[in-house]
Amino acid sequence: MGHTPLINAASKGDIAIVLYFLNHARANPLLKNTFSEMAYDVAAANSEAYLCDILQSSEKQWWKEEYSADQIYDPLAIHSTVLLTVHENQRASSSFPLSLMTPKFSASALAQQDMCGPWSLPNGRPSTKDDVHLPLIASSGASNARANMQRGWFWLTEWVFDRTDPSIDSEGWQYGKSLTDANQQWSGTPPTSGSNWVRRRKWIRVMKRRMDLVSNRGDVSEVDASQSQFSQELSGNYVKRADLALRPDEGFADSAQELARYRQAIQILLNGVKGSCIETVSFYLIDRVSPARRGTSRFYPAAGGRIWKLPAAGDIPTTNCIELIRR
Repeated sequence: MGHTPLINAASKGDIAIVLYFLNHARANPLLKNTFSEMAYDVAAANSEAYLCDILQSSEKQWWKEEYSADQIYDPLAIHSTVLLTVHENQRASSSFPLSLMTPKFSASALAQQDMCGPWSLPNGRPSTKDDVHLPLIASSGASNARANMQRGWFWLTEWVFDRTDPSIDSEGWQYGKSLTDANQQWSGTPPTSGSNWVRRRKWIRVMKRRMDLVSNRGDVSEVDASQSQFSQELSGNYVKRADLALRPDEGFADSAQELARYRQAIQILLNGVKGSCIETVSFYLIDRVSPARRGTSRFYPAAGGRIWKLPAAGDIPTTNCIELIRR
């Protein structure tokens, strides 16, 4: 799959190894594998929010070193998988004495100086989870500006609170003195004394770029598809997510769109099984490619950079892809 050591460590969620590669081996986080994924992409696909923060910080530094000042670092432009974060904020309802009394936190106790409110983005701007929408991108061939925009991403997961940060308690909360404190100032240990404590919990959701919208020229082509299907909650079911990306029932506008959808379906499958399971990918494709395509000269990219021809129906076992994955 063309993984760099950094990408491999990020795919496994290994914080210590990722930090070693970034800080001591000077690993470049902007390098991509054969699926055009960076280390951030594979970490985001696995909901590794803490690693995503580390990798994004390193990406910004490398970007400054490798690109001119007029080339702005834009995660949405360079990544195919992006992890979004919304903070849930609360304050201790009142000061509590030096005792065994457990402090009680609530959103209603937030003070006037807590400008971010009960829900906010990491930059402090008030925003609930419902305020976060999939980005719009321009599509070619539309007659007006409004029709020229469509959803260029789809959700991979539901909203869940982050469990990957080492500095959280069992329910995902971090404690501090101010909601504007830097990340390193937060603790996962609940306070037992003092006053004016606040706490926050990070809620995360992963979205993925619709690769079928990208043509060979690198621009965006029109796709006549229902947008509602891309907002389905598919957390944990990578076979359904692959089906959603492929959408064979809708047909394909051209061979470029067809190949783009198959590449995306394969990528989702490989991320799901966490390995180069050629058999799983093979059964998946064979199960979904029309009989007319089987045994022809049509080629599809598979795991490990291999290119191979789909066999005819009589040349393959009848094992269903989903049954294979469940074993």
